[in-house]
Amino acid sequence: MNYVGSLNVMINGTVLTVPVAKVQYQNRDGAEPAGGVVENADGSLQIILDARLSDEDSHKVLEGAMEEISRRFRAKFAN
Repeated sequence: MNYVGSLNVMINGTVLTVPVAKVQYQNRDGAEPAGGVVENADGSLQIILDARLSDEDSHKVLEGAMEEISRRFRAKFAN
């Protein structure tokens, strides 16, 4: 896993810093890229990108991941 940076996402006035990493999956035959938003045991979030993705596709995955993080954060604090 290679750390490639982080994203700052502001949700309801709170800034979340989410680490982003790329993973070169081994022995993966699937056509669909792997990865996405991952929740760690401590409740923190990170974004995993499939290293096979182009830069353009990586940006699309990151956009979707930001929406997912926003949704999760809002749901967590709405309860």
